[in-house]
Amino acid sequence: MFVFIPVYFFTGMRKPENKLNTIVVSVLLVAATSLLFLMMRVKPSLPVQMYAYIQSEEILKNMQHHVKETGITEDPVVTDINNICEQLKAAILKNDIGQTSIPPNYAQTKFFMFERDMDLHSNTEAYTLLMQLKEKVNNYNTSNQDKIPVNHSILDAAPDKMELYTNFSVLGTLTQMQMFLANEEMNKAHTTVAKN
Repeated sequence: MFVFIPVYFFTGMRKPENKLNTIVVSVLLVAATSLLFLMMRVKPSLPVQMYAYIQSEEILKNMQHHVKETGITEDPVVTDINNICEQLKAAILKNDIGQTSIPPNYAQTKFFMFERDMDLHSNTEAYTLLMQLKEKVNNYNTSNQDKIPVNHSILDAAPDKMELYTNFSVLGTLTQMQMFLANEEMNKAHTTVAKN
């Protein structure tokens, strides 16, 4: 459009009988082009999803800290799921930002992480961890009354549909799963205290 509109305008202005028509069409073309640019995001979006993930991680750490304070021994299956989740998050972050965790001074360093589609097949470590996690979650859900919700998450996705998920949706799913487990462990601790 930056080439076509000026060429159209100057060639049309050379013919006196087409001047008015050329001006009107050129103005309409400039207006249409401006509308197209207005609809596009020309500046990077705010890292809202990154901040939401960081806040969720902070809440999770607080929940896990409270679980440890209860003194109740964590179920080995829950420990395995949490360990795999942490390894998988580290693998995703390593692939995205070159580090296994978000730096603690991310606000001061203007740290930014972009949302991108997951390509788990190219990252064999993450894919292997995800398959292990699926198996552990299935084992947990078959042996417990309160099941980890996996519907509409990457744990529920067919292998050929995994690329539909973004890094933030996978990180969010993992954190939410760990929050669910921490909440279940806290409930068990409260039930045990109430019985005693």
